[in-house]
Amino acid sequence: MAIRMFILIAPFSSTCGAAADGDKQGPTTVRGPTKRPPSVQGETSMKLVLNLLGVVLLVIAAVYFLLPADQLPGFFPGHEAGVTRMHYKHGIVSGVAGIVLLAAGVWMGRR
Repeated sequence: MAIRMFILIAPFSSTCGAAADGDKQGPTTVRGPTKRPPSVQGETSMKLVLNLLGVVLLVIAAVYFLLPADQLPGFFPGHEAGVTRMHYKHGIVSGVAGIVLLAAGVWMGRR
């Protein structure tokens, strides 16, 4: 019986949500802060890590291109005392790796 009443009443009800006095704005809702799903938070942190590592590797590439081997920091591969040549191969490899990581970070952000 209740189902039949609903079927009879439903076609006559207002579907646009307008009030009886002609107000066409509809109901307003107040939204509070929303949390991201765990998968989106994981993607954001992964994007951040990829971008930061990419920038760090580009800075390291610049150091390899700008400083001779004897002026490189001691923890850099290729640091040799008394050698004035540049380590271009190290710079190219770290630059390419930095660009790849930045591209991966941008790609992760677009998904």
